[in-house]
Amino acid sequence: MSRTKSEWRRHFLAARQDVQGPTRRACSAAIVERVLALPEFGTSRALLTYRPIGAEVDPEGVGRHAATRGMPVYAAATEAGPVSWSQEGGAALDDASLREAVSDGAIMVLVPGVAFEESLWRLGRGGGFYDRSLAALRATGPVCAVGLAYEAQIAVELPHDGWDQPMDLVATERRLLRAERGGVA
Repeated sequence: MSRTKSEWRRHFLAARQDVQGPTRRACSAAIVERVLALPEFGTSRALLTYRPIGAEVDPEGVGRHAATRGMPVYAAATEAGPVSWSQEGGAALDDASLREAVSDGAIMVLVPGVAFEESLWRLGRGGGFYDRSLAALRATGPVCAVGLAYEAQIAVELPHDGWDQPMDLVATERRLLRAERGGVA
């Protein structure tokens, strides 16, 4: 692989930015519907989501739906350090406190990314914050990490390091990539 992570980031940030206005909204809506149809969504006890930055996929519809069915919804805060999670108007929780609050079941984590590999590796912004948070959450109980991306953000192969965390699923407006032993379904 000849490109560095930084070069891939520039390429895929431009590709994501090219998904404009009405197309971006329609793609985000299709991705939300794909996530809501997942059996893993139905069995999750809490949802961890994010507030989109720039042209990221907007997961708001998943959070709204989860809240209407009584599922606790936590949003990520990653301004200048590790991810912390908080409910609307609530105090921030670190990964251990969050897991304690939701100790009775699986957590679904919606994860933004600059790009995703077909084999479910994620290329983020470069701080490693989501990777560390996912590793900590996975160490304490069941987690389903779902990458949200436009089809234009999917690559056959991306560079990844030993600390990078793969996704369990990646949802685009066209398809769902799912981890299975020995490959992707």
